Amino acid sequence: MQRWVSAFLFILSLSVAAAPAAANEGMEWRSGERLYMTGKDVALSEDVDGALTALGDRIVLGNDTEVTGDVFLAGRIAVIDGRIGGNLEARAPRVLINGPIAGNVSVWADKLEIAADADITGDLSFFVTSEPDIDPEAFIGGDISAQILDSPISFERRAPEGESGVNYIFRLNFSSAVFLGFLAAILALVAPGWTSAVQDVGRATPAQAVAYGVGWLLGLPLLAIFAALTVVGIPLAFILLLLYVAGLALGMVMSIHLVGAGVVGAFNIDLGRHRRILAVVLGALILWGVAGLPLIGGVLWFAAVSAGVGAVLMAGRSRYLL
Repeated sequence: MQRWVSAFLFILSLSVAAAPAAANEGMEWRSGERLYMTGKDVALSEDVDGALTALGDRIVLGNDTEVTGDVFLAGRIAVIDGRIGGNLEARAPRVLINGPIAGNVSVWADKLEIAADADITGDLSFFVTSEPDIDPEAFIGGDISAQILDSPISFERRAPEGESGVNYIFRLNFSSAVFLGFLAAILALVAPGWTSAVQDVGRATPAQAVAYGVGWLLGLPLLAIFAALTVVGIPLAFILLLLYVAGLALGMVMSIHLVGAGVVGAFNIDLGRHRRILAVVLGALILWGVAGLPLIGGVLWFAAVSAGVGAVLMAGRSRYLL
């Protein structure tokens, strides 16, 4: 029964994500002096004494809130009305700044709006795909560094005309991240020992795991093509393609486990029996955000999937060698 309850909590946290705080539909926890908030819709309604990291679809820092430390935001929409005592980093297709920020500001966005009440004491640097909308009454005390990008920053990625390559093939929108996260949670509940073994291998030798995964993802289709050139080899080609699809799907799911377990382990986050579920939530959200980065998002997502495939292969090899 506890496993089914944990699975239900996971699904809830990714879709509507019930939170400890009434104003925040998501999960939140502290590690040292930093507050972490995740969920589809993240709304900060209380002051934060320290730093803040928020990941979600829509992130809002209310105008009656204050964060004394640095702030990192990654989502589809980021609205900053509150006061920030440190630096601000925002990664979202649309970013709106309309509050006082004591430190430097760095923004990656399709559309950046700086409203009249914005008061940026430090430097402002932004990478955008269109001219930013900066109100004449907004104050920017430091230097301004601007760069206009050619490709849009979008988490619901649709292929721009003429786009090809890894960034086109390996895409991850929010719905896909939720579905893969659900599969990852089910796998963790059904086969916790095997999942932990794969995680251990992948985290111990990440470069080797990526190399194994790339070899599988690129080499197996070539073997299938060569096998299909002969009539006798057609059944073998069919089996190889089935193995390829299965390996790719399993690699996507295990990439969530690898990233999530790495974050939970690095920050020594301990939530008892819900630790595995938290790792899955974090892994799905982080990979969703990383895959949305311009230019390199597809490459990083491909590397994560390769690591997942490679970790599965290495864990299986170690088991049978022993």
